[in-house]
Amino acid sequence: MKFCEKCGKELLDDAVVCMGCGCAVGPAEAPVRENVAAPSAERNENVVPAEKSSGAIVGFVLGLIGIVGAWLIALLGYVLGGIALGLSIGAKKKVPQNGLATAGIVAACITLIFSVINSILGVAMMM
Repeated sequence: MKFCEKCGKELLDDAVVCMGCGCAVGPAEAPVRENVAAPSAERNENVVPAEKSSGAIVGFVLGLIGIVGAWLIALLGYVLGGIALGLSIGAKKKVPQNGLATAGIVAACITLIFSVINSILGVAMMM
């Protein structure tokens, strides 16, 4: 047990305020937890550092722009899709669990597929 320094009244172990005089008696000590590992970036595998995810972001954005561009101009789709695919695959190799890199790869593949379809339609319309 502890006692209030101001009035001398007996305090509960977890008391923060004296029930006798109302003065603050200080915070109770926090219990010590043993065998608890501190969180670290190595333990959290979902954290992707910004410098490693920039290729994934650019690849994803180019893939999305390329999807629209592939319907307008097939050549534009091939260029944007190729760049997006390269950046996204590079980002995926650095951080395999990077979901944005996976989305960039999918968007780049869709862009390239749309470019091929647009090319086939263009040739077919010429005949």
